[in-house]
Amino acid sequence: MISFVVVLGLLALSSGLGSLVDRRFLGLIGHRTGPLIGYGFLTIVSDGFKLCAKNPWGSYFNLLLGFLALGLETIPLAFMPYCLEPGLGFLALLGMSSSVILLSSSLFRGYSPLGRSRVRILLFLGEGIFSFILFSLALIMAEDSLFMMEQDSLVFFTFYAFPGLGCSYFLLCLGERHPWDIPESESDLGGGFGVIYGGINFLWFAVLEYRWLIHWISFCFLMKWAVLGHTINLFILRGLLPRYSFQALFKMLWKNLPWFILSWAFFVLFELNREDCFPAFIRAFLFFPFGWRAFPVAFQGSWLFQMLFPWQSFFL
Repeated sequence: MISFVVVLGLLALSSGLGSLVDRRFLGLIGHRTGPLIGYGFLTIVSDGFKLCAKNPWGSYFNLLLGFLALGLETIPLAFMPYCLEPGLGFLALLGMSSSVILLSSSLFRGYSPLGRSRVRILLFLGEGIFSFILFSLALIMAEDSLFMMEQDSLVFFTFYAFPGLGCSYFLLCLGERHPWDIPESESDLGGGFGVIYGGINFLWFAVLEYRWLIHWISFCFLMKWAVLGHTINLFILRGLLPRYSFQALFKMLWKNLPWFILSWAFFVLFELNREDCFPAFIRAFLFFPFGWRAFPVAFQGSWLFQMLFPWQSFFL
């Protein structure tokens, strides 16, 4: 606990120092006219740190590169026993409930149609997709036949079944937006939210934004800080890429996403049949709706399930 508090304080200090090399500060000195002109390596590191700190599973670009290259995402094995922690489930519920409330709200007064659509899309992609990832990983981890390889303390999870997640994070990354950045990075939208919701309701935006930072620090602590070695790609690539239009990216993705999912689905069926793990994949989703009593039956021969759930005989 003491080491966790010390690391938390050091990361908070690093975050404060990183803000000194933010683009707003450097904008007072030189204008940004290109990827590396008037921008500087320090701002690249600052952007990379902030994006990594707000993503609980790693970084946007690591997820993107892993998804496009091999369909894999790296998560240390030491994190698995903590996936059933009640607090994690509560945060997932909080993320989904807040998305439903804000998406169903019609109190976006004073916004242009473009502003309303952008806010609602960001809330859905951020909080909704995050909750779905938690649920999906819990199912995937129960069957070891869906694991591709194992190296030291890292286990590579397949993202074959969830192509929409990769596209969503790709959109968020290139759009240079994060759902709970509204209060600080979008002054016009943040001001509108402050007027509409006001007081303690608007305070939830600040709490939910820093929740991602707390997630990241907690996961790094549980993962023995192994995941920090996978973030160097983000530091470089994120600073080299120029800005993109969020609306143009979403329009482009909306036209191509259905065809991408369809083609990816055929590829997944081929790969799962070739690896002889398609029956186990189907069995997981067939047994799950019937409750926890039937769930261990589907995976009672899995060494990973027996390791993670030694009490499985209690349910049988």
